Amino acid sequence: MPWVYFLLVRPWHLNWSVTEAEVHRPLPYDHLVPRPIAQITHAITINAPADEVWMWLVQLGQGRGGMYSYDWLENLADLEMHSTEVIVPELQDLEVGDLVRLAPERMGAEAGLRVAAMEPGRALVLHQPADPESGRPHDREDPELGNYYGWNWVFVLDEVDPDSTRLIVRSRVDGRPRYLIKTFYTLLLEFPHFVMERGMLKGIKRRAERASAAPSASQRFQRETVIERPMAEVFDFVTDARNEPRYNPRILNVEKTTAGPISRGTRFVLVSKAMGRSLAVEYEITAYERPQRMISRTIGGLPLMNVESTETFEPANGGTRMRWVWEVNPRGTAGKLTTPVLARMLGRRLDRAFANIKRVLEGDVSAARTT
Repeated sequence: MPWVYFLLVRPWHLNWSVTEAEVHRPLPYDHLVPRPIAQITHAITINAPADEVWMWLVQLGQGRGGMYSYDWLENLADLEMHSTEVIVPELQDLEVGDLVRLAPERMGAEAGLRVAAMEPGRALVLHQPADPESGRPHDREDPELGNYYGWNWVFVLDEVDPDSTRLIVRSRVDGRPRYLIKTFYTLLLEFPHFVMERGMLKGIKRRAERASAAPSASQRFQRETVIERPMAEVFDFVTDARNEPRYNPRILNVEKTTAGPISRGTRFVLVSKAMGRSLAVEYEITAYERPQRMISRTIGGLPLMNVESTETFEPANGGTRMRWVWEVNPRGTAGKLTTPVLARMLGRRLDRAFANIKRVLEGDVSAARTT
């Protein structure tokens, strides 16, 4: 079995889905690891323009858009990975020097790779160990670097034609002491790296092709109001779905299905009245930045469409300006046909909910002033 692995399986997975030319082709920023102990090149063709694929790449990271691979497998290691299915505008601001996390902060301040270089629409380079401020790789010959495990991860987008892109990913691994790191990587990390990276490439392909092929049938609603209550109070009230029956009479019951305080990854199930029967919709919080912003998305129960909600809060004249954005995306042919009608209905409900939130919270203020 070892001979089968090293002679047949290993050469296949080290250069999965790449051409002979791509294996030997120099890629941008190979020089950041001049003497690798291992080089791995994987690739996939995506039927979507390079600029669209790029938007998925810049969302990479734990606490951002996820890794688009096998979340369930990564979460067995308690990595708190939640891969998004949509482009999130707030995650498109990646810059050189930023840390792209592979694990939550509690597992290490530098549990990830720094952005060493970016060429939008063309190349993204992640590197470790690197300077926390600039993202520049540390000098491999610096004796003060000591023992280290190094990794240069390059994503290159090659335009095949205006509607398709070749995504090439290369890892160049090094470290000190070299032979110990090489043995460690080859025996323990090399194959799991292949499994997860292959899943990631397929995940990016699926998401990018689906988004590129989908007609622009999504509906977007934005509302804002000023509520005469402190920002933290408004945030806590609105982001806790268990308060929704107080301002939305259509909600029959709300259950928080995850343990612990409300945070990223928290899930709620809301049971509402819909067309004469009850409808249970589950949603998950995908971003939680108290008291400024929360993003959530439906993950089950809502027919024909998915809804992503972004709520932002900022101080305004002693109160709080709340902005609520709903992005309604259809599922399937039936969803595309019915989304305009259903979205208008949801928009009216959003207007009523907005007015009721203001009334309930400011009503609490009035009640407090009379006691």
